[in-house]
Amino acid sequence: MMKILIISQNYPPDLGAGAFRIKSLVDALIARGHEITVLTGTPNRYHTLHKGLKFKKTKETIIRVRIPRQKRDFLRRSINYWFFYHKATRVGKKIADSVDGILATTPQLLVAYVGATIAKKSKKPFILDVRDLWPDVLLDLGIAKPSSIIYKALKKIEKTCYEQTKQIVINSPGFYQPILEFSNKKPIVITNGIEDTFFDKLATMGTRKPGPKPFRILYAGNIGIAQDLSILLSVAKAFQDTFIFELVGDGSDRNQLYQAIKENGIKNIMLSPPVDRVELFEKYRNTDAFFIHLKNVSMFEKTIPSKLFEYVATGKPVVYGLSGVSKQIMEELKQVDFPFESGNAPSLTLALNHLQRKLEEGALFDSISGRVALREKYLRSKLNIKFAEIIERTINCVD
Repeated sequence: MMKILIISQNYPPDLGAGAFRIKSLVDALIARGHEITVLTGTPNRYHTLHKGLKFKKTKETIIRVRIPRQKRDFLRRSINYWFFYHKATRVGKKIADSVDGILATTPQLLVAYVGATIAKKSKKPFILDVRDLWPDVLLDLGIAKPSSIIYKALKKIEKTCYEQTKQIVINSPGFYQPILEFSNKKPIVITNGIEDTFFDKLATMGTRKPGPKPFRILYAGNIGIAQDLSILLSVAKAFQDTFIFELVGDGSDRNQLYQAIKENGIKNIMLSPPVDRVELFEKYRNTDAFFIHLKNVSMFEKTIPSKLFEYVATGKPVVYGLSGVSKQIMEELKQVDFPFESGNAPSLTLALNHLQRKLEEGALFDSISGRVALREKYLRSKLNIKFAEIIERTINCVD
């Protein structure tokens, strides 16, 4: 039995793929007989869901540091991140001597820095779970320049984290080569996946006859720069009698998107607040198709959106603008899909026209092959076994 400290800024009842992913890993480690302490923040990811949040009794020990509510703009989000770093580091140093190893999960780079700082002081083995390539993603999104002070500071922090870690885990094979440029430790790939129970629910919801018009297309997730959902603004009016696009979530671009929808008089794009998993399942059940898109920059050729796996599990068609690793996975899963070129509105129009024809024909979509591939490679239970074994080997290995 090991005592393991896991650091994650977001943790249930906070919503989000990262919170769900790390919670399932914690449960798997506990099932293997380990004692887990989670160092996290007060729930702050989606302020629209704060009221009525329920904290369930858990087998892990959860230590929450109070941090400001996460806002949509970059400056206030950065303040939120720094608050977590300082408070979590102070708390973590007090408990580090009582654990056998430390795991920190990004994408927020300062969470990794918490783990690296604590591990350096306590001399405990440190495992870093990398879910985004910070700070380089800031360059691709135009948020920072290579010469900027903030970028240079974050690069030093990144270097410290990689130097301190004993093992790096990445959730996309696209991160492998970029990380080798900064670290002599070979990363191990544990991809994103889907919760077993949610997969079973989605896979057994049954086929739904399309329509009647207007058909429903659903996006559920972060509404930020990376997703670039503004691409729908230029095509929605052409399909105002055919499709309703429902965008469920929150993020840095939500207000801007809302204003653009209002100013352009677009009637068939609906913005809905984040929902819990029960309500999300109902939205999945009642939609005719899904939408997913990542901004057309090189960094996002390396990432894998977690929603991809949930969409495929339903067997329903997916309209997607992805490239690189994510596109390869969609092709591997043999999903009933309608791809378009990322960032290309005319290409999206063609994909929607194709989907419209299929739905008007009354086609019943049910991608059995996609579900089989998901079950074989992307169920959380299988991925967590691999992750747990890596953690155990790393902590047990004495240099």
